[in-house]
Amino acid sequence: MPKISLEDQQELFNTAWIAISNELAKLRDAGVQDEDIFDFGHSLINHYDPKEEKRLQEISDKQDALWKEANDL
Repeated sequence: MPKISLEDQQELFNTAWIAISNELAKLRDAGVQDEDIFDFGHSLINHYDPKEEKRLQEISDKQDALWKEANDL
């Protein structure tokens, strides 16, 4: 995969931020509470955060190992 320049990354993030903001505004206009919108937005950001993805994968791997160990007993 080719490396994306810093300027291109910034443009992509700006475009994504505008799109996400528009969608969150639609939720607010539909009557969704601000706290629920915040929680949704936060979970969406975490979903695409590489550090969070790695953390969740490590948890999943540990759980898989525990299940395997329990099944072997």
